[in-house]
Amino acid sequence: QMRRDIDVQVIKGDAFKVTYTGEEPRTVMQVTQQLASLFINENSRDRENLAEGSYQFLDAQLDNARNRLIEHEKKLEEYRRRYAGQLPTQLQSNLQVIQNTQMQLQALNESMARDRDRRLMVERAIADAAAPDSVGVAVPVVAATSGDVVGGTVSQQLEAARQALIQMELRLKPEHPDIVRMKRSISGLEQKAAVEAVQTPRSANSIVQPVSPTELARQNRLKELKTELSSLDSQLARKEDEGKQLRNITAGYQARLEAMPARESELTELTRDYDTLQRGYSSLLTKKEDSKIAADLERNQIG
Repeated sequence: QMRRDIDVQVIKGDAFKVTYTGEEPRTVMQVTQQLASLFINENSRDRENLAEGSYQFLDAQLDNARNRLIEHEKKLEEYRRRYAGQLPTQLQSNLQVIQNTQMQLQALNESMARDRDRRLMVERAIADAAAPDSVGVAVPVVAATSGDVVGGTVSQQLEAARQALIQMELRLKPEHPDIVRMKRSISGLEQKAAVEAVQTPRSANSIVQPVSPTELARQNRLKELKTELSSLDSQLARKEDEGKQLRNITAGYQARLEAMPARESELTELTRDYDTLQRGYSSLLTKKEDSKIAADLERNQIG
C-alpha cells in the first residue's frame, strides 16, 4: 500500500523527483528522507563502482604499455650495441679517426721513402768498399757461367770469391743457384788454401805481412755498412706491417661511413615507434591518476 503512495517522475536527463503522500506529516517526512537516502546511496555506489572499474582498466592498460615500452627500449639498446660505430651520432668521431689514420700513413710513407733512399746509398757504399784494388796486382777473375775463380794464387782466388759472393748477396736471394755454386767454390778454395799452408814450409826468416791500416779500415767500414743495411731492411719490413695495419683501420672506418645511411633509416623507424609508445604511456598514466582521484572522491562522498 505504501508503494502506491510513492511517485517517481523524471524531470530531464538524469534528474528525477520522488514524492510520497501520506496522512501523518512526520511519517511522510521520515519516509521521504529515507527514500532520498536510498536513491543517493545507490547512485553513489554505482558511481564508485564505475570509477573503480575505470581505474582497474586503466591500470591494466598502463601495465601493458609499460611492458611494451620496456621491450622497445631493449630493442633500441640492442640495436645501438650491435651497430656501435655505424650510428649517425658517431659520424664526426669516425671522420676524425680516418683523418688521423691518413696523416699517420702519410708520415709513415715519407719515412719509408727516406729509408729506401738511404738503403740505395748504403748499397752503393758497400759496392765501392767491396771493390778490389787492381793497381799492381794480378786480380783473379770469376767466370760468369760456372762461378769458378781463375787466375792468381789460391789465397787471391779465395779472397776474390768471397768478394764476389758479397756482391751476389746484395742482388740475389740466398737460395739462388749462383750463390750456391759460389759458396761451394769458396769451400773448395778454403780446403786448397789449408792444404797449401800445410805443404809450404815456413823459413826461419819468413815474416807475416800485417794487414795495412787502409785495408783494416775498409773491412771495418764494409762491416758497418752491412749492419746498417740489415737494420734498414728490418725497419722497412716493420713499417710495411704498420702501414698495412693503418690501411686496414682506414678501410674499416670507411665501411662504417658507408653503412650509416641504412642505420640512420632503421634507427629513425625504431625511435619513432618508441616515441609513440612513450606518449601513449604518459597519457595512460595521467588518466590513471585522474581515475584514482575520481574513485577516492566518490568514496569520500559516500562517507
